[in-house]
Amino acid sequence: VSGIASESEMLKPAFDASYFTTVNNNFIETEYEIKLNYNIPSDNKQHYAIIMVKDLKTMLRYKAVPKINNHVYLTALLPNWEDEITMSGQASIYYDGTFIGQTNLTAGGTEDTLQVSLGIDKNLTIKRSKVKDKCIQKFLDNDIIHNYAFEILVKNNRNSKVEVEILDQLPLSQNKQIIVEHKELSGAYYNEITGIVNWRINLQAKDNKKLIFYYQIKSPKNVSLALQ
Repeated sequence: VSGIASESEMLKPAFDASYFTTVNNNFIETEYEIKLNYNIPSDNKQHYAIIMVKDLKTMLRYKAVPKINNHVYLTALLPNWEDEITMSGQASIYYDGTFIGQTNLTAGGTEDTLQVSLGIDKNLTIKRSKVKDKCIQKFLDNDIIHNYAFEILVKNNRNSKVEVEILDQLPLSQNKQIIVEHKELSGAYYNEITGIVNWRINLQAKDNKKLIFYYQIKSPKNVSLALQ
């Protein structure tokens, strides 16, 4: 039997498995009651069936720690995720329609926002280089002034604007005779307790930006420094 669907029928939303699934939560487990028949081949192989589809509000953030490596990582932030992810399991990650990997989601977390790594974005590059002419030492009467300067260059090769969070760190002194002082941070936020230096920058498409990271360490001549 064949026929032609009316315009109203053509515009009806398609049903998926979640339409036929009822979720029951209790203190011990989450039970999914599926009122839908599946045809599963008896071939001794694993087969997956979709039982629930949910759209989660997601914010994308780019992060980099050029002191460790020259990669920019894409991270997905899922706010208010506790009511949506009710059981732990492995999740497949797709970005721009391409499968990029898998991650484990754990239900019952205490954080308001769940962070999921989407891997390295090769369309953004970053490099941290030492500024040699500023990395010098000055000798005073009983002290040495150690100067350290780095240049961080980040490039956006995408055709759209992106926001990138860049992290670095100033050394922390446990010795009152050793004084660490930052000289130039290119507008970064500095946490005096942790020593973390944090930049949040916006890059237009095909744009780049240079950051300067410059600090001094004053120490007695008879005290050796162990910097990481």
